[in-house]
Amino acid sequence: MSLSRTWWRFVLDRLRQGRAAQLAGEVSVILLALSWIIFLLVHPVHIPVLSPSQEVEPYNAQSLTGVQGQTFVAPTSRLSRIDLELDTRIPPGEWVHVTFELARGVQPRTTLASAIAIFDRSRKGWPVRLYLDPVLTAAGDRLYLRLESVVSSPRAEVFYRYSRQDFYPQGAYLDLDKLRPTDLDLLLTVYRAPRVPKPLAWIEAFTARAGHAAQLAALAPAWVVTLLSVLALASVLIAFTAGAHLLIRVSTWRSTALTTPAIIALLCAAALALLAWGEIPIGKLILDLT
Repeated sequence: MSLSRTWWRFVLDRLRQGRAAQLAGEVSVILLALSWIIFLLVHPVHIPVLSPSQEVEPYNAQSLTGVQGQTFVAPTSRLSRIDLELDTRIPPGEWVHVTFELARGVQPRTTLASAIAIFDRSRKGWPVRLYLDPVLTAAGDRLYLRLESVVSSPRAEVFYRYSRQDFYPQGAYLDLDKLRPTDLDLLLTVYRAPRVPKPLAWIEAFTARAGHAAQLAALAPAWVVTLLSVLALASVLIAFTAGAHLLIRVSTWRSTALTTPAIIALLCAAALALLAWGEIPIGKLILDLT
């Protein structure tokens, strides 16, 4: 009789331990998913207004003279971010000092904001994200993104992505503040700040990105793609909730009070990761132009 009681006590202890481990796992999933969701909620919203097509083939332009740049006309007011990409080839112990400057005009130019970065290692594909105050620019401004590099020795090299197509008809690719061949353009993605506060800003960003993607792809009118995207997003949210309940019902593990919230939080976080993968700050150089 004592042996039977001991065996049952052992089984109950194991069940309690398994249930506690499951609860701990579900709590961890919820906390991780909420952390990612909260990050996106507090992250500044940026809406693309100027970006190259996916069909544009990028090439590398080495900064031999130390000064490269691109002029463009602000397509709208409240520009808030500029993205570009560069490569570095730097031997150990060497460095490249790059000044990122946004100016109005070329000769003469009025500096609006700038920031400095020091690269001390080689890397292919540095994603650079430049933040700026939206009050600095207005629609129609003739802007100049100037990239001035200083190297520790000729062995340290920096390369910028450019296109052999005239991507900015009203802009020019400059070298030492002088015009390069007119069929070259640095590849930049320009964003603006939303016109409405959160949470409406998230809706504005989603619809604007869908319409912008439609224009780049030339698949359909922007309003059609935007409407279809909104309907698709609503369908996904409904499917996530229904799928979580169905998954629990057909699964073999025992559910707890946290099982459904954990699955829904995980699915929502995964969907947001797919929609906003480019906003993840890991592996990017982020600079505030001041």
